[in-house]
Amino acid sequence: MFVVSSDLFRAQQTAHAIADLLGLDVALDPRLRERSFGEWEGMTREEILEQYAEDYHSWRAHTGGETKHGVESRQHTGQRGAQAIRSIIAEHAGDSAPTTLLAVGHGSWIVATVAVLLDMDPDDLNNLGAMRNAFWTRMSVNASRGPAEPDIWQWKLDAFNQGPAIAALTDWENGPKELRGPNMPLWKPIMQ
Repeated sequence: MFVVSSDLFRAQQTAHAIADLLGLDVALDPRLRERSFGEWEGMTREEILEQYAEDYHSWRAHTGGETKHGVESRQHTGQRGAQAIRSIIAEHAGDSAPTTLLAVGHGSWIVATVAVLLDMDPDDLNNLGAMRNAFWTRMSVNASRGPAEPDIWQWKLDAFNQGPAIAALTDWENGPKELRGPNMPLWKPIMQ
């Protein structure tokens, strides 16, 4: 198994939670970073809605209003992610034993990358949906049609947005109440 993670700290923590138990190293790769949000980076959804209502609604409807503010497009995010995954797998294509790649990224990056690998439009709201925190997606690839040509590999989506059974029984996104600080904001679902 090979473990690669976004170089952002929260992804590294997740990668190490798995890799350390297995005695594996974690390689960091900035190509697995979350979608860049330009001038919106660090703003809350409420702040964006208050200051840029029309562009906020366009962003939520996947019609691109956010790109006026330097936000990376979903298409670019997916292309960046797909290129990274293909490249990482190609580096290990000569390995004698089958290798599992564990790539730890971020929700928007994962959804856009999976969409591009499956030849879907990352902006199509009818495709995949969102990823929950600390959930996973599993894909398999058939590289036999051209191991040296990653762009023609055939991808299969084996599982999407899967999580542990306990996630259905608890407030998964906010964590245990005893670990929350008094001023800690709670995660809320995004509403259109």
